[in-house]
Parts: sequence; C-alpha cells; structure tokens
Amino acid sequence: MSINKDKIKDIFNKASDYLVFLEKINKIDLETFLNDLQIHLIAERLYEVLAQIMLDVCTHIISVKQITAPSTNAECMNKLVTLNIIDNDFAKVLTNLIKMRNRIVHQYDDINYEILFSSLKRISTDFITFKNKILTYLDNNP
Repeated sequence: MSINKDKIKDIFNKASDYLVFLEKINKIDLETFLNDLQIHLIAERLYEVLAQIMLDVCTHIISVKQITAPSTNAECMNKLVTLNIIDNDFAKVLTNLIKMRNRIVHQYDDINYEILFSSLKRISTDFITFKNKILTYLDNNP
C-alpha cells in the first residue's frame, strides 16, 4: 500500500476554507473574543478540525509506512520525526497543538480562552508549515 497523495492534497485544499474563516476570527480583539460564546464555539470547531486534519494525515502516513503506531494522538507527530518529515522542535509545537485539541474535544477541563485565542493565532501558521512539510515529503518520496 502507498500513501494516497491525491487524498492528502485534497484534504489540504479543503482546509483552505477553514483557514480563510480562521483569519476572520483572528482579526477579532481579545476582549470581543472572551465575551462572545458564539465566537468561542466557532473558534473551538475550527481549531478542532484543523488539528484533526493534521492527525489524519499523520496517521495515514504512519500506517502506510508500517511503523509502530503512536499510543496517543499527541505522540503522533513524533512519529513524523522518525520518518524525517519534521524536526523535533516542530513536533513539540504540533504536540502542544494536539493537546489543546484534546482539551477542546474531550473537555478534560475548562478551556482557558486566552490561551485558545493565542493558539488560534499560531494554528494558521503551524498548519501551513505542516502542510508544506508533508507536501515536500510526498513530492520527494514517490
């Protein structure tokens, strides 16, 4: 079995719509963000979806490459280090991103919306960096 490059590229293309909407959210000031439940819910969903896309791409590559599956979602990005797709520093950034996604999805504790606000500013950049690293890997590994 090989990596389904077309599927991954299609997933990334569909994510473009989420990134455009996220940019609108990122233009909102902190005070407005903190006081608007509707914005919280939209922001949480955007964060969740973008993080899930990264996890889905990661798990697809890991399964095809037949390396040991991660024991947690947060560990998934470390497997990409093993495959020389990303470096350790970026894996740490993405691991923290996944941990925030887990807090949102599983509601482990109350969400600190100031942290979510700053995380939303970073996820756009981190997602694009992730996408570019994956696409580079796919281009260099036929």
